[in-house]
Parts: sequence; structure tokens; C-alpha cells
Amino acid sequence: MTSKCTHQILSESCNGSVTRCAKCQEIQLVYNNVVTKFNYDEFLFFESSISSIDPKSFIGTFFKNKNILIQSGISNVVFAFDESELSELKLLLHDAVILLETFQILSKS
Repeated sequence: MTSKCTHQILSESCNGSVTRCAKCQEIQLVYNNVVTKFNYDEFLFFESSISSIDPKSFIGTFFKNKNILIQSGISNVVFAFDESELSELKLLLHDAVILLETFQILSKS
């Protein structure tokens, strides 16, 4: 992301948003206090990974009713969610993917 990025909103929820820079095409996910940045392929992979998580496969509560732990890819960083947060994140990402795919189709016509 450069200082000249102009972000267009792809998806929003109470706790987050997905935006894309109209110039460099970088995709930014802001969810609660976490900000992550992706290129197009990375974002699609991330959304696919998150959408495949079954919250019922997690047992126990780890921190303030958050029983879903997701490894970040950095060995000592793990994200903790409760079921409603995971559901919200899945919807946020899914909606952004739909819009990105629509942009892809329109750019080819």
C-alpha cells in the first residue's frame, strides 16, 4: 500500500471491512483490531481457508468464550474467535470475493 492508495469498500460489517486500492489493487481486511493486506490470489486463498472452517470441530473455550483458534502463518500469532465472529468474518470475506469476481468479469468484457 502506498500513501496514494484510494480504497474502495468491497464489504463491511459491524466489526470490519474489506477494501481494495483502485490504483495498486491491494486488498485490505480490517477486522476488530487486526489489519491484513493481500494481493488477489492471497485473498482468495485466505477466504477459501476461512470458509472451510467448521466451528463445531473446536472443543473448549480458550479466552472470553473464544473457542475457535486460527493459526496466522506466523508461528507465535494465533487469532481467537467465537462462533458469531467467525460467521461474520466468513460473510464479510464471501461478499468481498463476490464483488472482486464481478470486477474480474467486467474487466474482461
